[in-house]
Amino acid sequence: MNDLPPSLATAPVALAVLGLLDLFVYDLPTSTSNTAKNLPDASKNELFNGENFKCWQEKVFHVLDVHNLVDYLPSSPPEEGTEDYDKKLQTWNAGNKVCMHTILNSLASSLYDIYYPYKNAYEIWALLKKKIYGRRY
Repeated sequence: MNDLPPSLATAPVALAVLGLLDLFVYDLPTSTSNTAKNLPDASKNELFNGENFKCWQEKVFHVLDVHNLVDYLPSSPPEEGTEDYDKKLQTWNAGNKVCMHTILNSLASSLYDIYYPYKNAYEIWALLKKKIYGRRY
């Protein structure tokens, strides 16, 4: 394990019996009830290319829901000055990052290129809904 880069050496990683990397896990700050979970895998879902939005949206939502991350979709960062701000911000950043990458990795390249600059899962989610439904959503 000493040959791993620092970012992987400290991450909890499950190895298969033969020493193959079987499962990636990530750490949420200790303020959450679960500190290590399987990364959401939306790779088996068809990439969203602008068609069948509702179906794609439900699949991504369910992947995030199974991993208890769906609460980060409608949320924004905690406001400065709130109690335990640093801890809450760290927790929010971790959850938002996983949500954001799950959404981005389930987009076709043409849409990925449009939405990757956004740094908030909620923004990406809302912009996709607005693109599809207009102002009605």
